[in-house]
Amino acid sequence: MLAVGTGITHGELHAVKGRLLLFDIAKQAVDASTEHGQLSLASQVSVEAPVTAVAKLEGNVIASVGTRLFVYRWDDARLEMVPCAFKDAKLFTVSLRTIKNFIVVGDVLKSIHLMVWREKGKRLDLLASDFNDVEVFANDFWVSGDQLGFVMSDSNQNINMFKYHKEGTGAMVTPLQATSRLNVGSHIHALARVGDLPSP
Repeated sequence: MLAVGTGITHGELHAVKGRLLLFDIAKQAVDASTEHGQLSLASQVSVEAPVTAVAKLEGNVIASVGTRLFVYRWDDARLEMVPCAFKDAKLFTVSLRTIKNFIVVGDVLKSIHLMVWREKGKRLDLLASDFNDVEVFANDFWVSGDQLGFVMSDSNQNINMFKYHKEGTGAMVTPLQATSRLNVGSHIHALARVGDLPSP
């Protein structure tokens, strides 16, 4: 399956609307040695705001719609995606990344935030935040052995690394702990995790 978010603008006098599309991917044989992927629309949801980020989440789809995050599940009876949970985000979500039931949310001006999806009860909970006002360009998880952290690139051409310590200060939302920062001298618009690479 492939989830796609859209946003359509018809000028500043009209509200921007969007859609969340779910495509089924089927293999189609061209000849004995070649296959192509073919997309067929499985479901679409029209929403009253642009869909600015999409990610998979434990068999569901999480999408940023306007200033909210929605979790959609597949309804076998209706053969379509239906919303099952939502949570207000900060200003404008530009990036969503997931590992298992954890979500890292990147905001256009309010840095990154760590959330967790609770299947029991169908809810999104905010665990930790970077409380600095930072314009996020891209974010993701980083994994090193049994350690898990977060990486974010910003408008100041920095790569920022964070960790999450559950015990924290006892506050409801724990501050993310910044561990390092590197200025790379140019803007980074995409980040991706890769497996272990062979040594040169």
